[in-house]
Amino acid sequence: MYFKGLIITMSLLTTSAFPLYPNANQREIALADPKENEAQDKTEHTRDVDGAYKSYMDSSDLYTTEEGEGRSKRPMEDGMRHKLNAESERLRVRMRQELAELTERLSPQPVRAAAAAAAGALGDMRQRLAPLTQQLQSSLSTNAREMCGQLGLFLRGLEQAEARAEAGPSTYREAFHGMSRTLERGGATLTDVTGDFQSKASEAMDQQREREGGDGAAEEEEEEERSGRMWREMRSRLAQEMSSTRLEAQSRLGALKAELTALLVTSQPLKTEVTASVSEFCQRAALQTQGFQARIERLFLGMEEEQEAPGAPSSPADSSQPGSLLQDDFSAKFSALIQDILHLVQ
Repeated sequence: MYFKGLIITMSLLTTSAFPLYPNANQREIALADPKENEAQDKTEHTRDVDGAYKSYMDSSDLYTTEEGEGRSKRPMEDGMRHKLNAESERLRVRMRQELAELTERLSPQPVRAAAAAAAGALGDMRQRLAPLTQQLQSSLSTNAREMCGQLGLFLRGLEQAEARAEAGPSTYREAFHGMSRTLERGGATLTDVTGDFQSKASEAMDQQREREGGDGAAEEEEEEERSGRMWREMRSRLAQEMSSTRLEAQSRLGALKAELTALLVTSQPLKTEVTASVSEFCQRAALQTQGFQARIERLFLGMEEEQEAPGAPSSPADSSQPGSLLQDDFSAKFSALIQDILHLVQ
């Protein structure tokens, strides 16, 4: 018991001689230091990480270049960027050129100007051919009057023969043969005058086309082809009109000759029937000759209207060529442009 008390007394004396905290303030600071040190350590660690990240971002310069140094910190990225900018500018220039060309080709002004010029040329030709048309109509009228006059002479001869009671089969046969020869001569004359008009009209068209290309300026191939198609079409229509005129006249002549032949084989031909057939023939011939000049006028006017119509071709065979060629040209150029863009992206 005495020994235990001695140990406790020695321990107390030792503690008093060497205290853990010299004074009370140091004890309070020591109690508060652990938490404070822990927060300070975390703050300093976070500041170090943020500073390192900011320093890395400032020094990396991912998207800009150092102008002061005269060179990029990332030459590979700058080289790619320069190449893309150059290619983009090249594509923009090319697209502007293509759009300008297509706009010029799609513009209706050149087409309208060409159509107006073609219609004007046809109008000039119509006026130039007007004297020839009047001359042809006059020749046709004269030919019809002469034929009808000769036919009338044969009819009066039959009338006189019947009045003298001398009209027999031979009289009618002779009169009908004379009428047939008159119709044949009239048909040949009609063929000659219409053929002469067609030749002169074609010659005038050729001269007009030569004047259009001989003004000292080189005519574009497309416009020259258009003009050639127009004049070929006009010549073809005029030839069809002349052919129709001849066929109509020949049909009338043939019909009258057939009626005369049918009357000739009867036992006693009637003068009234012959007179009625000749009268109908002359009336139809007069109507055809009177309307000939008007038909030629309508022929040229119709062609002029076709030329002035928007998008109207010079001939039916060329009705779908301009749109399809332009569409094919645009598709080809646009496809090539898309291929260039895809090549740059890859």
